[in-house]
Amino acid sequence: MRAPLLLADQLAVPPSSIVFILPPAAVAVFWVWAMVLLAALFIALLPLIRHDQTARFWALGMILCLPPICATMPHSRLLFFVGLGGLGLVAQWFVAFKEHADWLPKGRRWQSLGRAVLVVFFVAHGIIAPILLPLNALSTTPAEAYIQGAVNSAPLGPDVAEKDLIIVNPPSVYYAHHFLTVRALNNAPQPRHLRVLAPGTTLLHISRPDEHTLVIRPEGGFLAYPFDNVFRGDVYPLRLGQRIALTNMTAEITELTADGRPSEATFRFAAPLESDLFSWLQWKDGIYVPFEPPRPGAEITLAAQRLF
Repeated sequence: MRAPLLLADQLAVPPSSIVFILPPAAVAVFWVWAMVLLAALFIALLPLIRHDQTARFWALGMILCLPPICATMPHSRLLFFVGLGGLGLVAQWFVAFKEHADWLPKGRRWQSLGRAVLVVFFVAHGIIAPILLPLNALSTTPAEAYIQGAVNSAPLGPDVAEKDLIIVNPPSVYYAHHFLTVRALNNAPQPRHLRVLAPGTTLLHISRPDEHTLVIRPEGGFLAYPFDNVFRGDVYPLRLGQRIALTNMTAEITELTADGRPSEATFRFAAPLESDLFSWLQWKDGIYVPFEPPRPGAEITLAAQRLF
């Protein structure tokens, strides 16, 4: 599924990273577009690959570099080694077509396809790529200050090193896992374990059936927002009743949405929630603040929070 998106990104447009913000139906359309584009490029490049041994080297190297980067979410920044093969292949084809190499097909349809591919290559690599290069290189710069500020806002003392840190509603599950990295770089005490419970960008209904347990229902369900599927893709769905046991906490899927995502999860802790084993945080108005679990039998709601 990811390989066509990455290869289309390398050879033409658009950037594969847009799948982060697209709904599933749009991702499917993007995938079909990538397949059609790659089929056209294959027809155009095949004469060169058949004729030239160096072109076969570029093409094979490009393809063999794809599987490792398919293990994570698509992004243009992953394409460095794929790009080495793509660079050589596109450059060779560009020169061969412009110089009317005698081994190229002479038929009208192929020549029309060749001219279209020439335009695509020129626009993608001669115009769009130079513009996007600095933007891609600097794309994480705003996030750095945001992540640093978020972590530094957390009201945690030295005793956190003896506790499990529970973040109830980080604005992004993806960014929450930078928490430990930033604290390590700042030489700040690290919690024994970090637990992230639910997305903060939607309204959360939180109930406490007993001293040890929280039940969380995000509006719209879990795994519904950009970056959530970095950690859990559709290939590995969570099942109703599935339990994930961690140190001092077990998470159980207790309800699913119509499309098979968790809509409710139950978190059972090894000690009462007020125990000194745990330190609780929530995201509120752009900073981390202490979170007070509801009393047993009670229910609270946490308002949706903005990511930036």
